[in-house]
Amino acid sequence: MRNTTLESYGYVARHVIAALGDRPLATIRPIDIQALYTALLQRGLSTSTISSVHNVIRQSLADAVNLGFLAANPADRVKKPPVKQEEIVPPTVAQAQVLLQYVEPDRLRGLWWFVALTGCRRGEALGVRWEDVDFNAGTVTIQRTLTGKGAKRQLHDPKTARGRRVIALSTVLVEALRLHRKQQLLERLAAGPDWKDSGFVFTTRNGKWLGPDWARKRFKVLVQEAGLPESTRLHDLRHALATTWLASGVPVQVVSERLGHASIAITLQLYAHVLPNQQAEAAERIDSLLTSRVTTRA
Repeated sequence: MRNTTLESYGYVARHVIAALGDRPLATIRPIDIQALYTALLQRGLSTSTISSVHNVIRQSLADAVNLGFLAANPADRVKKPPVKQEEIVPPTVAQAQVLLQYVEPDRLRGLWWFVALTGCRRGEALGVRWEDVDFNAGTVTIQRTLTGKGAKRQLHDPKTARGRRVIALSTVLVEALRLHRKQQLLERLAAGPDWKDSGFVFTTRNGKWLGPDWARKRFKVLVQEAGLPESTRLHDLRHALATTWLASGVPVQVVSERLGHASIAITLQLYAHVLPNQQAEAAERIDSLLTSRVTTRA
């Protein structure tokens, strides 16, 4: 199991233990569980976190029922708050251009451009090795992801089969990666015996793998220096690319494959706000097609 997954389970479990951990099972009532959800909402926790809390409580009490400690599961009579879909507000094309122009002198220019032009997740980008890049074919194979902080960093296979994918690289990005490789070779010479040959595309100055949290913090600094909204996240570059593709008429199936979503349904759910424009355009096109040879009668 991933360290990040264990941490998220621990975070959820702490809320449950703090509220109900010292209560005898038989004394836990539906109203007690409902009160916990209300308190968590008032403390500002997201509905998705509270949904996870509910799942933990419900499953734990279901186990207690199966083992004979309880006659019925009180969580079955509790309504969890509906999960609110996070509104995606990606950077505009103009903002993305400002950012990519600003990071030109940054030694990790290639990383920021890679995320912006492939739509890869942060961990996927940091998990790419040079052996995954085919300069001749102009492709990169996404087959691992880097997660965790510090000594807890881990490499994993993609969560789903669709996460393992081959992505076509634009001419601009191929050139950016070539320049990045030349820079890395110079850093390798400068580091001498201190160089750690990890094989990763994006590394520290002595070849070690970069941490996802370090990349997040560095990106926040660049965003602030570039004068962009402080709320802009590295992951938002992925959203910006996806919405631009969809608004430009790229088929949803293609976008879903490039993003590595587990299913096209996820893509449709995340970016439904972009699709109405496409529907209007489609309606106009079919109107034009079907009526171009029809004579309207007075």
